[in-house]
Parts: sequence; structure tokens; C-alpha cells
Amino acid sequence: MQLLFFHGTFCPPCVSTQKAAQQYATEVGVPLYTFRCDDVYGGNDMARQNHVRHIPCLILKDDKGNELARTECAHTPETLHQSFDAALKGGETK
Repeated sequence: MQLLFFHGTFCPPCVSTQKAAQQYATEVGVPLYTFRCDDVYGGNDMARQNHVRHIPCLILKDDKGNELARTECAHTPETLHQSFDAALKGGETK
């Protein structure tokens, strides 16, 4: 499993979400990979490959690279648990 985090340096919700994502990844033991997307709409390859439309964006992927869950809004560690824990355990997410 891996958690991808797309963010912008100009985005206050991204700053708070990055701290939450780091805490969440540590709690659940999933590596967190961060990608700066200041140009999310115009040329960031990773954002385009992952169909990122809004930031902050977090995407949980399995070991084969399949997307299990995604969220595109500001989060706290608690709301990240709500968003991703079911997918981590093999269940469906919203």
C-alpha cells in the first residue's frame, strides 16, 4: 500500500492536510509520497497520471498500483481514518 499526497505550496488547506497525512501514514504504517502540484491544471505529470482535479488530494493505492480510495479536500487524521481505513482492511469506501 502507498498513500499519494498532491498539494500546492500556495494552498493553506494543503499545509494542514500534509501534517494530517504524515500522522495518518505513520499510524497505519503506509508510506506517504508527496507531490507538489502548483501547476496541477497545466502540466504536472504525476497529477495528470492520477487524474488529480483538486488539491489537496490523497490517493490510497495497493501494491500493484491500483487506486483503492481517494479524497480531494482538507483533512484531519481522524477524517483520514474515516476515508481510508475500510480500504486498508480490504473493504469498500464511499
